[in-house]
Amino acid sequence: QLYTTYAIIPPGWETMTPGCQEKMFPITVGGMYDEFVNCTLQDETNELIIVAGMTISPDFGPAENPHGFIYAVDYTGNWAWGFFFYN
Repeated sequence: QLYTTYAIIPPGWETMTPGCQEKMFPITVGGMYDEFVNCTLQDETNELIIVAGMTISPDFGPAENPHGFIYAVDYTGNWAWGFFFYN
């Protein structure tokens, strides 16, 4: 099953406190610059959500030059694994 990278923002989002907003989307991943998610997949067999994309954040990967990333979290939001790679 393939999902788009667009989030569905619930009504009233703008009036929620930052703490309440974080509880609605409990997974935060990334570094000091923008990370671009190109693919999000649901692995039903292993019960994982797999996310892949590109970053230039040196604190999210090895350097400031563009590199890819892929990671997986389980259905409750626990980190399962993650890797970075160069093209």
